[in-house]
Amino acid sequence: MPAPRPCRPDPSAINPARRALVDRMAQPPQLADCGALGRDTVRAIRILAAHSSRGSDPLPDLLRHLGSVDAVRSLIAFADAAGNAWPERVQVLRPCCGLASPDEVTLAAMVAAAARANRWDFGHQLAGFIPSAHHDALFDLAVRLAASWRGPEGGSVA
Repeated sequence: MPAPRPCRPDPSAINPARRALVDRMAQPPQLADCGALGRDTVRAIRILAAHSSRGSDPLPDLLRHLGSVDAVRSLIAFADAAGNAWPERVQVLRPCCGLASPDEVTLAAMVAAAARANRWDFGHQLAGFIPSAHHDALFDLAVRLAASWRGPEGGSVA
């Protein structure tokens, strides 16, 4: 009778490239890795979500974070549309957390692609996740959000 096969392969027998991929996937994404615009978008969405759960007005905190009423309006419109299109409740972490949920990483990538006017990359972020019928409206809202943060000098919010 042959010897039973082990449940787990010997770690030394795993391909190094595969091991590196598995190790990378085991690490939670960092908010800092989302880029400046993505990071600021996620932080603003976290502020919005925190106020929503408390039933308080997010406007003063969002104005401090975003710097303009137009940016606040753009953020709220984008967050509402994304939340309505998402297949389940959007996972948003606490405002102080340095990690990022997979949903937050996707939202940050959406806004970053829209800021570059890269419709293909934007659609690629959502492919198979959000129905394509929502892509154009979300892209337009993300472009508006990114533009509202640029301001006259062309830089993102601090």
